[in-house]
Amino acid sequence: MKPAGIAVLFVAALSIVAVVGAFPSSAASAPEIVTKKSARNRAVARRDAERRLRLISLPPGAVPSPSRPSGIGGRLTEPAAIPGGTRQVSEHGFWTLPGSPRRVYEWLDRHPPRGTSVRENHNNLVFWEHGPPGTLGATGVVAAVRRSKGGTAVRVDVFDGWELPRDPSQRIPRGAGYLSLEVVAGSGGFHEEGEAVPPVRRVSTSRGTLITALVGLINRQPAYQLFELPSCGPQFPGSENRRFIFRFKDRRYGRLLAQVSQKTPIVLCQPMELRVNGLRPYSLERGRNLIHRAHELIHRARPVSTHAARGSAMTLIASVLRSAALWVGSWR
Repeated sequence: MKPAGIAVLFVAALSIVAVVGAFPSSAASAPEIVTKKSARNRAVARRDAERRLRLISLPPGAVPSPSRPSGIGGRLTEPAAIPGGTRQVSEHGFWTLPGSPRRVYEWLDRHPPRGTSVRENHNNLVFWEHGPPGTLGATGVVAAVRRSKGGTAVRVDVFDGWELPRDPSQRIPRGAGYLSLEVVAGSGGFHEEGEAVPPVRRVSTSRGTLITALVGLINRQPAYQLFELPSCGPQFPGSENRRFIFRFKDRRYGRLLAQVSQKTPIVLCQPMELRVNGLRPYSLERGRNLIHRAHELIHRARPVSTHAARGSAMTLIASVLRSAALWVGSWR
């Protein structure tokens, strides 16, 4: 290469470096985005818990205590109850007041904190269903015990749940042009002795409007919020367990872009599972929305016999072999 040519390439390379350097070296990664938003939501929940703690109404004569009151032994060292299932922060405070513990609970029942409902609250618990963006509602726990020298000591805890942001990389990618659905009978449910297991049902579609709508719906659902649940909740009487498996491909017999599955009946610990590019499943909320939106497609699913499935596979193999033979023949 001539020296002049080398000089031109060198100048061009410097120009590219200068242009690249004008922009940030790299955008924030998906884990960094989740971490940053999580910290923000947690801070919002902390401030909200402090505010809600001041909303708890106690009987006249209640005096705030800077620490755990005396005359109660080892009681009130911990919350009377801890709500489970969501990521949360907590704030607490102590009070002393004349009268018996019963007076505290009766007053709380007649004077629910602002934003809670008498019908929803019970015993020593109060519930806020809504909160600022990024939070998941809050629970107030009140505990009252009698003091040895008379009067009552009270501990109030407020647990404020915060929302786990969705990982922005966990999305069905663009280009889905074919969707297949498989409805599989799950374990459990109620069957008569000797009753045959319902057959697997399948259906597929290339209808662009439906596929686009389902992809958009799935990509809008929030991350699954619950964890460490003591129970999945009760089984619905007479219910039949099923698993709906949606496979999104770029085309028929093409590349699998994503798989989404949802078990029904939907109970607390059965989230919608999204698997993108064969990676580990990512849990999402509101799988019921997907089942409802895809109701017509599910209704069209029909049992596929083993013989028919084998015939379809053989047809596909024959088609591939025929194409391969034509390709080889073209090179002779």
